[in-house]
Order: sequence, then C-alpha cells, then structure tokens
Amino acid sequence: MHVVFAADRAYAAPLAVAMRSLFRSNPAVRFQVHVLNADIDPSTWAKLAAIAREHGHVLTDARIRDDDLRGIVLTHHFARSNYYRLFSADKVPADRALYLDADVIVRGDVRPLRDAPLGDAFVAAVENRNFSRHRALEMSPGSRYFNSGVMVMNLVRWRADGLAPRVLAFVRRKAHAIEFVDQCGLNGVIDGRWLALHPRFNVQSDFHDVPYVEGEAGFSARDMAEALDAPVIVHFTGNSKPWQLLNAHPYKREYWRHLRATPFRQLLPDGTTPANVVRRFLPAAFKVRVRTAAEMVVRLVRRQR
Repeated sequence: MHVVFAADRAYAAPLAVAMRSLFRSNPAVRFQVHVLNADIDPSTWAKLAAIAREHGHVLTDARIRDDDLRGIVLTHHFARSNYYRLFSADKVPADRALYLDADVIVRGDVRPLRDAPLGDAFVAAVENRNFSRHRALEMSPGSRYFNSGVMVMNLVRWRADGLAPRVLAFVRRKAHAIEFVDQCGLNGVIDGRWLALHPRFNVQSDFHDVPYVEGEAGFSARDMAEALDAPVIVHFTGNSKPWQLLNAHPYKREYWRHLRATPFRQLLPDGTTPANVVRRFLPAAFKVRVRTAAEMVVRLVRRQR
C-alpha cells in the first residue's frame, strides 16, 4: 500500500510518530512510504529509515526541487511545505495512494481506505464542518469542503486532469481568498468531485472541542459519536500540537508513547520553561493560591513605597 507524507525537517519527529503509529496499527499491511520533502538531512533521514526498516517497510525520499516550486505564492502563512502534497502524482509511481499529514497518529486498520471505491473522484476524504466560503473559492453552492490532511488520492485522475498545475494557478489567482494553501486550492478546483469518508478516518481537534450540531456537515451526529469513540486516524489540527508542553489534547500521551519508542525519544516538549512547567503541572487550586499570594505581595510592596 502506497502512503505519502509531506514534511520538512522541522516536522521530522511528528513524522516519526505518524509512521510508527501507522506501522504498529497495521501489522498485516506492507507499506511503501513516500516522504515529500525538500530539506530532510541525511542524519534525520537515517532515523526515519530505521523506523521503517524495523517494521519491514520501504521508505522513499521523494525530493521536492526548486524547479517544482517555481512561481508559488509565499506569504507569512503560505509556506513551501504547504505545497508538497500537490506533487504526489509526479513523485509517486502508483495509481492511488493514501496521503497523511505528519501531525496524525493512526490507531486502526487503514485497509478500508486502500479499498475505497474512488471511481472518477479525485480524492476520498472527510468533510470539514461549517464551511460557507463557496463564493470566495468559486465552488458550486452545493459542493462540500474536505480536509486535505487525510486523503485517498486518485493519482490517475490527478495526472489526467493536470490537477497540480491547476491548483497552483488557482492559488496564485485567488491568494487573497486562500486560508489553507493546498486545502483551499484543492477544494476550489475539485469543487465537490470527491468521495466522503466516515469521520473516524480524520478525527480533527475541533471534534473534541466543539459539540456537533446535526446538519453542519454531511455526516451525522451518530457518525461523529462513532468517530470519537473509535478513531482510526487522529489529526492534530490547529495551532496547538501534542509536542507542545501546554497542549491538552486527549491523545497527547499516546503521541508521546510513540515518540519515546523512536530515535527522537530524547526531545522535550516545545515550550518547556519553568513558568510553563508550573502552569502545566501544578493543580489549578494551588496555582490560584500562588497567584493570589503574589498579588497580595505586590500590593503590600506598593503601599510601602
């Protein structure tokens, strides 16, 4: 089964976790893993390759070149790595492949994704909730908007329709309307021609934080409950990530259990400072007492001046 990741060197540790979780949750599947990247150095690559080798899988360095990225739009929130997945059809010699963002953990069987009946669909994916920006992205009013962090890619269709250059052209033309580079670009061009997956295959962070309202997506409240109860793929969407000290995602501990079994085990959480350690680990009631005491001291000092 062909699996594609897109990551830069800064995401090597989360990528290691994603890979290990995929392998450990699917012992009966043999994977050909392709990592779309432009800057992973030999030392870091050796650590990633060791994880694949330990589990009996093949890891391929699918290098993105400067020529591939000529003419892309770069802003404070459009990074080079945002575009890498668009080159899957050029870099991966397969008819279909499962794309995974590096900020995921896999907890179940992905063979249903391998066997998804794509037909003429460009991708199979999970819908994003509460999307309403159809006009801005030139989408038909009835089209639904998918999350591109987990996709079964119909690479035959991608090549036949020249999807990558069309998305790149769309992003250049509509840069003012783009919130997520590849995701908005793919949705704007594909415009509803995709297959919906059960949300258990891409359980995003807001699934835990925001109660589901029936009708805000194509899946039901029952589907959402099933996804939360037994997620196949957990996707750490948003700015807060499990490798950050102050993150409180329900699957954070599982992320760290995987990380501690990789060559990146020596890493500490981002944001590990004395102040953040106090914020993260002291009981809330104690922190309130400390803050109250500190405020009293400040007031006393001011009175004495």
